[in-house]
Amino acid sequence: MRHDAGAERTGDGAGMAHVKLVAGRKRRLYDYRRTMVYVLTIAGALEMKRHVIAATLIAFAGLNVWAEDVLKKPVDAADTPQKLQAVIDSIHTEMAPSKRYEFINPTERRDVETDFATMMTLMTNAGSVTAMKPNDRIKLFNTQEHVNGILTHTDRNRLICERRSKMGSNLPVTECRTLADRELNHSETQKFMQDRSNDGSRVAAQALWQKEAKGN
Repeated sequence: MRHDAGAERTGDGAGMAHVKLVAGRKRRLYDYRRTMVYVLTIAGALEMKRHVIAATLIAFAGLNVWAEDVLKKPVDAADTPQKLQAVIDSIHTEMAPSKRYEFINPTERRDVETDFATMMTLMTNAGSVTAMKPNDRIKLFNTQEHVNGILTHTDRNRLICERRSKMGSNLPVTECRTLADRELNHSETQKFMQDRSNDGSRVAAQALWQKEAKGN
């Protein structure tokens, strides 16, 4: 009996050791799986972030290419009355339909003409930029910056970017288009709405005429 009890205790000890061994293996396997899931999740997030950054850089690279089509500081090169007049004539030409500044509105054009007159007066009185007094040179610079701001804003190649949700998706995307494209789209939309309104009026008029004809 004593021998059997000892053997039983030995068997119980071996059984517990086996249970602990199996439990340890399961715990290590569980920890390994958790670690792998974490690593894969982080790797996936980093990969996604890398793609997003790459796409953003590509998008901004495209923006820079388009932005270079905008004429920057168009009036700064004129440093004599003759050169200024040539610049003014050139800008007037670019205000025609289908030209660079075709979308300038009447108020902006009036402001530009006022600035041109101020610049020409300063330039004519001094003869050149280098001969101007310091205060007149500062006034010329400020006037030039005002004109440049208006012309840059109304340049048909100026990019306009907006965040909007695409149809069928809640994820916003950045859409960029030139001022010319936006104005063209706006004109086409207005024409479409006007045509629809005219069609509706025409149908209503025909229905009224038919109703009156039946009444007679």
